[in-house]
Amino acid sequence: MVIVYESKTGFTKKYADMLAAKTGMKIYNVKEISKIGKQEEITFRTFHFSTCEADVFH
Repeated sequence: MVIVYESKTGFTKKYADMLAAKTGMKIYNVKEISKIGKQEEITFRTFHFSTCEADVFH
């Protein structure tokens, strides 16, 4: 299994690096996906952006 990530601010890359260090998995940026073997299992990490309007909770 390998880790594939995309990061806009750098946080997701830090998280992916920590996960790779703990698990021993190889890590790839999404732009490097062609380097991954076709039979390889992938865990994908990316940024998540959400907004919350106060009216949603009323």
